[in-house]
Amino acid sequence: MALCSRILVPIDFSEHSTEALRQAREIAGRFNAELHLVTVVEPWPPAASMTAELYPLYRDYVLQEQARATTQLNELV
Repeated sequence: MALCSRILVPIDFSEHSTEALRQAREIAGRFNAELHLVTVVEPWPPAASMTAELYPLYRDYVLQEQARATTQLNELV
């Protein structure tokens, strides 16, 4: 039985998280483990202050940030 079979790496695309990913890749290689990356898209504005007029802007912002994060994650793997 493998010591670890899955590794979850939180990443914010900073130098430190990129280094953590590099180290996680090494560990995953040693144990033949799956590597899973996770990032967070910051909500804006806070949902409590959301108005019907702001919703389309918010939706567009979230979709744009998700696309950006997906592109950055794909560049790392």
